[in-house]
Amino acid sequence: LRTPLAILDARIQMLQRGLSDSDPRREVVAQLRDDSRSVIGVVSDLLDAVEIPTGSITTPASLAEITGSAVSSMSILARERDVYLVTRPPEDDLAIAMPAASLQRSVVALLDNAVKHSPAGANVVVAARREGGYAVIDVVDEGPGIQGIAPSRIFDRFARSANAMDGGGSSRTGFGIGLSLVQDTVARYGGTARVSATSSAGTTITLRVPLFTGRG
Repeated sequence: LRTPLAILDARIQMLQRGLSDSDPRREVVAQLRDDSRSVIGVVSDLLDAVEIPTGSITTPASLAEITGSAVSSMSILARERDVYLVTRPPEDDLAIAMPAASLQRSVVALLDNAVKHSPAGANVVVAARREGGYAVIDVVDEGPGIQGIAPSRIFDRFARSANAMDGGGSSRTGFGIGLSLVQDTVARYGGTARVSATSSAGTTITLRVPLFTGRG
């Protein structure tokens, strides 16, 4: 996957460089470039998931910027499904002890999951707060709740509900590698992912990641 994705990214760069500053398509092409780099990052996360993590985090990541960027990335898909994204940032911006791109991809994956399984006109809320030495991120939807599989199993790799058809749709039925990768990604940096609540009124999935202390 890495090679064709690198070629795709290079072609987008060539297109981007060929546009004048006044070209109305420039912003869309820039977004395409961001999207291609996000896919490359997902592939890297998949490879990292089977490796033992090494090194330490020496540069803090802004939680407010991460959640804002994740919501922005998902805005088009949310509009297509008539779902409203709502952001509730922490009172004070928090510095996170994991790479910004990895946490952003994890939040995007949760938002994608929430939007897919929300009815038209529903809200999906991203709320962040501090709890001790951790930042807590809740992604809350107004879907029908987790069905056909135990909530404790949705982060298992390749776990799917008994009545899953295609891993998506208008009800919360299918689960594949996406949520497992979210858990693997945050766990590499001392974080956790879990289902905090689920019922016919909706589901809350919570990420808990350590705050940056500056000590690596």
